[in-house]
Parts: sequence; C-alpha cells; structure tokens
Amino acid sequence: MRSDASACLVRPADCASTTCFLSLTPWELRPVERARALALAACRAWQVDGDDLVLVMVEILTNAFKHAVLSPDGRVLVRIYWRKHSAEIVLDVVVPQTRFELPESVDLDWEEESGRGLTIVRNLARTFSCEEHAPGHLTFTAVVEAA
Repeated sequence: MRSDASACLVRPADCASTTCFLSLTPWELRPVERARALALAACRAWQVDGDDLVLVMVEILTNAFKHAVLSPDGRVLVRIYWRKHSAEIVLDVVVPQTRFELPESVDLDWEEESGRGLTIVRNLARTFSCEEHAPGHLTFTAVVEAA
C-alpha cells in the first residue's frame, strides 16, 4: 500500500473512481493528523468538499487508536475512494485487533467528555457499517456525499 499523498492523487480522465491508501501505526507521530492531511489533499485533487469525510475518518481512527486492542503489527489501513458516478466518497478503515469487539452506540450524555464519535459518524455518513473482514480484522466502512 502507498503511504504518501502525492502517489495516490493521480486522476486519469477515464477512471470511474480514484483511490488513496494509507497505512498507520499507533507509535508513529500523529497518525490521525497524517490521515487527515491525505484526505484533504485527495478531496482538493478531486475538487470535492471533504469536510464530512475528514470528520468521519478522524472519529473512526481516533476510536481505533484509543479503544481497540491492536494486534502486534498494529497497522491500521485506510482506503479512500471517490465514486464520480454517484458523487460519493467511500472510506474503509481496517483495524487489526487481538480481541474482536464490534463498537456499540451508547445513549448520549452531553455532560460527558466522550461517547459521541459513532453518533457523529452515523449522522454524517449516508451509510456506515462495521464487519469482521478477516479473522481479527474489523472493517469500518462509511459512505459520505462528495459535494
């Protein structure tokens, strides 16, 4: 998988979708910030608004690094692709975990400092799902509007 922003911003005129990949680890310096920069660069190249995509991605990645019990490799994979024909951006985040646990929505308590991430994701995304992709790997998929 490619990890630099410039390598994944090629936009062939005849391509129905354009894809970016990123591999992140919890021990690198600011992995969520790095993913955010990639997503914004991709959206600029595609000439679409990336605000919803970035917020959804940041929430998913922050939860992965904060709550998941990552496998020893710990590489969280991010794939972003643009579906021009349907004006959608699809985000896949693959989280390798030693313990399989689907995230749950909780009742919001506005006085708490956390617990709103999945609610934000569900409200901004056209669709959102979380499935076991392969043994020990959760795949979070969100589809957002590409305005």
